[in-house]
Amino acid sequence: KSLRIIPPAFCVLARPVQRFIFSNLAMRRKIKGYIFQFTSADHDGRHVHVYRDNCEIGVYDKVAGPIRGLEKKWNGELREAMNEFIKELNECGYFQ
Repeated sequence: KSLRIIPPAFCVLARPVQRFIFSNLAMRRKIKGYIFQFTSADHDGRHVHVYRDNCEIGVYDKVAGPIRGLEKKWNGELREAMNEFIKELNECGYFQ
């Protein structure tokens, strides 16, 4: 299956988000109310896009950390959820 990218301006998801693996290139998961989307084609797999209430709230960069607005939303719950997602990505060999 191909990954359908939804422009941030629309902020709508077509279906409830659960764990999806779209081949060896992308993964999307909902953890603690946050939706995390990783695509290895996005800057060589360097970013995780983060959504809340169906709108993108920012990006986690594996080098710089929370950027593009995510630093304003960064809190303990989000950090725990991100760590869980990154652990899962690492187990799959994606975000090492």
